[in-house]
Amino acid sequence: MPTNSSTLFQATNAMAAGLDTDHITYEVVERDAVPAPTPQPSDSLEQRIIELLKWLQPTDFLSPGNEFMKHLHSYVPGTGKWIHESAPFRAWVGLDDPKIEDGSGDTVPNHDFFLHVRGVAGSGKSVFAASTVHQLQESGRLVLLFFFRQIIDKNHTARYLVRDFAAQLLPHCPALLVALTALSQEHPVSGNELELVWPALVDTLRNGGVKGRVLCVVDALDEMDDGDLEDMTRKLVTLGTTQPHAVRVLVTSRPLPHIEQLLNQPGVVRLKLDPVLLLPDVARYVDARMATLDPPLSDDTNELVKQTICEHANGLFLQARLVADNRTSNPSCLFPHTANP
Repeated sequence: MPTNSSTLFQATNAMAAGLDTDHITYEVVERDAVPAPTPQPSDSLEQRIIELLKWLQPTDFLSPGNEFMKHLHSYVPGTGKWIHESAPFRAWVGLDDPKIEDGSGDTVPNHDFFLHVRGVAGSGKSVFAASTVHQLQESGRLVLLFFFRQIIDKNHTARYLVRDFAAQLLPHCPALLVALTALSQEHPVSGNELELVWPALVDTLRNGGVKGRVLCVVDALDEMDDGDLEDMTRKLVTLGTTQPHAVRVLVTSRPLPHIEQLLNQPGVVRLKLDPVLLLPDVARYVDARMATLDPPLSDDTNELVKQTICEHANGLFLQARLVADNRTSNPSCLFPHTANP
């Protein structure tokens, strides 16, 4: 059984027997490295879900400090509206293809099933993804989400995408609960995410295990481990293009050649976050930042600083934030001859 130590756990019996435990070594067994306890007939549905979540050991995807919440807190109301109103996004979310909702196949479907939102670093992809998830959830949609990030433990591997998707879908899908219960009695989740959990997840989605369409949002494919990228991307494309009445997938990434090649497939539609189109959104973001200054700048200085930050930003949120962080507290850095009365 895989463990993170080669030592043997003996302390409990030794202590019970009154033996000296100073020289006893311990084996630490990770929770995700063992099968789940056998469910009891008296267990409620909630208890069964809790036990499966313990087995899955997903990330803290809704904790205040996670990537989703961090980017959601950075969202400025009113930004990104043009993206949500664009034809590719409306088609992906299902606003412009009502005839495909029942999946009957009797009509010619819209083929915008898998949406690839691409943009250079700092163009606001992650904040767009977070705000999209939030707005879809607010409208009553079931959304599965994962935000890749290389520098965060667990957020750079495809295995945890599978765990999080399963954990998020579990309360809404009795068929998945049955499938994962069976798996969890025989296998640990660690090492079996792609081979066992993913097929169970896909089967329940495709076979009507969930009422209504499930929307999946995956941020920053370019932050995924290189060894996982090709296989997981292909899995996501297959998931999002085979039965669009049941599930659709949106991913974001930088426009890197190897990712562009992987996503050059039928059913994949690209939506570019063009810095030129982002200029009004960046200006709105700068307005919001300037409004938080205490004490506020004079009107003339405030307008001058906003204009200069936007010019330096070149349509990129990250650049606007960096300039604002460095300069708004001391506008004389930008305007040596401008006083702040």
